[in-house]
Amino acid sequence: IGLGWQEYSKDTMNNFDALVVLVSFIELFLDTSSGLTALRCFRLLRILKLFRNWPDLRKKVDALFSSIEEITYFVGLMFLFMFIYAILGAQLFRGKFVIDGEPQRPNFDNFLWS
Repeated sequence: IGLGWQEYSKDTMNNFDALVVLVSFIELFLDTSSGLTALRCFRLLRILKLFRNWPDLRKKVDALFSSIEEITYFVGLMFLFMFIYAILGAQLFRGKFVIDGEPQRPNFDNFLWS
């Protein structure tokens, strides 16, 4: 309303917003559980407007995505250490937590609980 219809419709993100709102209104008036409820997920795409208008946010997200490769190496190394120490714990403590001939909890009795 503030820009006028011609200025509003020049921007593709405004057209997308109008489509999402129109589908939401149709869904409200139909009052059925149809496939239109899945279109609510497209409302999340409105966040992409921030990247266009906020260059500092775009730089931060680009830096985050560029560091994903290093994060995967770190996570892989962390799981390798967890695997090694689980095997070590199972070897050292299997059957050690037994009181009165009955294990109290399944601590280190198998690999899953290690």
